[in-house]
Amino acid sequence: MNFNISDVKEKEIDFILAEEFVASPSFLSLFINTFDEYKTSNFQIEKIRRSHTDSYGESDLELFLINEEENCLVLLIENKVSAQFQLDQLKRYKKRAESYLNQNKCDDYKIILIAPKNYGYDIDSLEIDARIYYEDLIRWFDNDTINNSRSIFKKYLLEKALEKAKYGYQLVEDEKATMFWLDYWKLSNRIFPLLNMPKPGKKPSSSSFVYFYPPKQYSKISFIHKFAYGNVDLQIANTARNAGVVKQKLSNLIPSDTHIQKAGKSVVIRKEVPILDINRSIESQETVAKKCLKVVENLYNWYLNNENIFKEFVEK
Repeated sequence: MNFNISDVKEKEIDFILAEEFVASPSFLSLFINTFDEYKTSNFQIEKIRRSHTDSYGESDLELFLINEEENCLVLLIENKVSAQFQLDQLKRYKKRAESYLNQNKCDDYKIILIAPKNYGYDIDSLEIDARIYYEDLIRWFDNDTINNSRSIFKKYLLEKALEKAKYGYQLVEDEKATMFWLDYWKLSNRIFPLLNMPKPGKKPSSSSFVYFYPPKQYSKISFIHKFAYGNVDLQIANTARNAGVVKQKLSNLIPSDTHIQKAGKSVVIRKEVPILDINRSIESQETVAKKCLKVVENLYNWYLNNENIFKEFVEK
């Protein structure tokens, strides 16, 4: 069977996903199983909404799920093919989800971004709880045991959307953001060269996570300054399921004024720092920027002193 559809838009993908959620429990499980705490739960869809709008903006999809204990979990899904994020779009998702909690509309929520793997390579967000890639969805439809014409057609639409993403995504540079990053890089490499911050390229206004690459750093370990959020993190990738073990090993060793918490699938050792404003020059915030970079350096030196413990986490 041949299909010939020249353009696939995000809203059309929304509809085929909504239909699949309703029709296929295993498709829903693909999303639920992303979260370790819910892998053993049996959720049923109570309500599904597409393009739901309130005072905080719009959700592409919202799934209200009920498990056997009558707990309600809401999945708020943002679907991106090639369009840019709007200003504070994911922060509004977070506020919307928190309002559901406060109004007792749910017991928990998760914010999920559905996008191609190469989408948003310069966008990191504390609001996103999980990413589901278009490539994962295509693979799911490809492996669907039914594999009927409906599944074949949906796979085709996703492939067309993926093709559009490859040629349609263009990073929209924000000149202030680019200059901020470049001056931050100059400051870091002048005063804290050990942190080995790579020279940044063009940046959009949403780019606010700085990754450092000091020596003797395991591949699962990252040092990140999330300057728009006021956090410096030592991140241990893919350890959320072992967060209890990490806390047990490190709670009595972590530097003062830091704490250990989950962040998506990772665990972070986090210290709060002053927020940097990307719309202002580094020169006007240099004292604060230096303090933040010093925190990164101190966290790295502490890591080196406890490297043997981190080796246990990265080898699991």
